[in-house]
Amino acid sequence: MLLKNISIVTPVFNDWESFERLTQDLSDLSKKLDLKINLIAVNDGSTTELIKNKINTLNLVEIKVLQLVSNLGHQRAIALGLVEAYSYEDSQGVVVLDCDGEDKVSDIPKLIEKTKNNSIVVASRKSRNEGTSYKIFYKFYKLIFKTLVGKSINFGNFCFIPRERLAPLIFSAGIWNNLAAKIIQSRLPIKRIFCSRGKRYQGESKENFASALVHGLGAMSVFLDIILARMLLILSSFILLLFFTFILVVFIRFATNIAIPGQATTIVGFIFIAVIQSVLLVIVSVFLALNLRSVKNIIPAVDGQNYVIDKYIN
Repeated sequence: MLLKNISIVTPVFNDWESFERLTQDLSDLSKKLDLKINLIAVNDGSTTELIKNKINTLNLVEIKVLQLVSNLGHQRAIALGLVEAYSYEDSQGVVVLDCDGEDKVSDIPKLIEKTKNNSIVVASRKSRNEGTSYKIFYKFYKLIFKTLVGKSINFGNFCFIPRERLAPLIFSAGIWNNLAAKIIQSRLPIKRIFCSRGKRYQGESKENFASALVHGLGAMSVFLDIILARMLLILSSFILLLFFTFILVVFIRFATNIAIPGQATTIVGFIFIAVIQSVLLVIVSVFLALNLRSVKNIIPAVDGQNYVIDKYIN
């Protein structure tokens, strides 16, 4: 697919100096590829202000800044940016990336060139630069995600979304919590490419264990109905296993001579407690699943205007 007009969405929180560097790199890319670029920065409740006269649009068609009502978080800022990108009717697609330089502008051509049949192109990391403890946590998280959801997640926000694929994403609730998880859930065609992490424009990453945990839980929340269904199956299987264990204990106690005095009573007591706890968990899971169906979800394309208090163009 030959692309000549794209949009860029990037969330910004108190990192305007990196954003300035990003605009320069995007401008150079625009000139090099003869590519029209509209840049949408989502100001996610920053406490510092962008100095507008430091931003030179240069070869960029337009730079638009969305001012959010408060700090909504990285994923929700992206969702609102994608809603704005959908309003650019001439744009053939949108690239989502962080403004800190770790998502390299030089990789954007690889993203937009790999799309085929309007597939979403996502960037996976060849390797991670974080410490050992973070890598262990990440692998453990992916294992839990695979177990509970039945799908693998191995990419982040850096991606290219053709315009034809935007509507199914922004008119759904899942993208409000996690873009990557929603892309997986949408069953839209996905093409994966490998990109190495870039060097930050300045400073150090603000991500820590707590923020990574919140991000991971946000991804899992997109599949909450599937997770609840799998938990019900697991708990039901566990209760069935306890029932057969109970039958086996009773059989050994009254039909054989190998039972140790008092042991059967203790085991039956443990089984009874485990069954009661499992049944309670099943009941809670069922009511939670039913309650989720009555809760109004936030649809970014419909409700997004409630969270944007200002738009200005440089």
